[in-house]
Amino acid sequence: MGVEDIIKKHNYTKDISVFLEKTYPELVANIGNEQLIYNALMDCKIVLTDNLYTCLKGYGFLGNTKDEGLVSFETLKICSGVYHSEPEIKYEKGLNQYTLEGVNRIVAINASSLNLEIYKAALIHELGHLIKSYNNEWTIKGDTIIERSGLITRIYQLHEKNGVVTKSLWSETGVGLEEGFNAVLEDEVTSKVIGKPYFSNGYKALKEIARLVINLVPGIHEVIKEAQIYHDNTRLDSKLGQTFYDLQEITDTIYPMIVKMSDMNTPKYERHKISENVIKILNDRFKVIIDELKSVGQSSIEY
Repeated sequence: MGVEDIIKKHNYTKDISVFLEKTYPELVANIGNEQLIYNALMDCKIVLTDNLYTCLKGYGFLGNTKDEGLVSFETLKICSGVYHSEPEIKYEKGLNQYTLEGVNRIVAINASSLNLEIYKAALIHELGHLIKSYNNEWTIKGDTIIERSGLITRIYQLHEKNGVVTKSLWSETGVGLEEGFNAVLEDEVTSKVIGKPYFSNGYKALKEIARLVINLVPGIHEVIKEAQIYHDNTRLDSKLGQTFYDLQEITDTIYPMIVKMSDMNTPKYERHKISENVIKILNDRFKVIIDELKSVGQSSIEY
């Protein structure tokens, strides 16, 4: 078991191979559970492309999901990279039952090479999503399918027509908080890989919220990693209680605003207005959560 197997299976170019040789051990050191990381990278191809949307369509993705959610497929045109997975779902008409046949995954980066630090960081960010999604990512319950990606939970309604199964999003939570903590991982692992401090420009406000949680509550980062990887919030609920869900609600509110603000097609005056709204939300609602986190943090300290 090792990175050589991953490189050989996918027949990666020297560019991606050298990157993985440096990055794989740092991902293991940061996340733990090498077997999970190995399996995830073995089961998911990394692709460099100049058009994320066309790339995903070309590999057969996006075909059975409606364009819904906190952020639409349209954002693929401005993203630096994406992790995407599609479940293979079979419908047995006689039993009126949906079954999960498999999962197809891809990580695509909007770059022709990994020569720049920003592209390395973008790939590390998406590998973080892949690894934290991999364990029991899709679960079918009746005519719904649940997707877990780190702290994100998406629930889809399943539909069947003429033998073709499609899914439509019913609910989505945890995106903002997951992006914040995944941005922390991106900075930490990239800094190790390039040998100097690295701070990504993406999701700055969400990343600062994640860092604040880490700094105010001793030991919470490992609890959060456990929830992200194993998709079990038991210890996280026990540690943070309602504060976690308050954080989740606020970060999900500002997440699409931050994405809109980062889109260069958004007029400057509109970006400024969005920024003011984000600051207002944080000023109005985040102070209470900070006090709650400080209280949890104090009770976590062992004397």
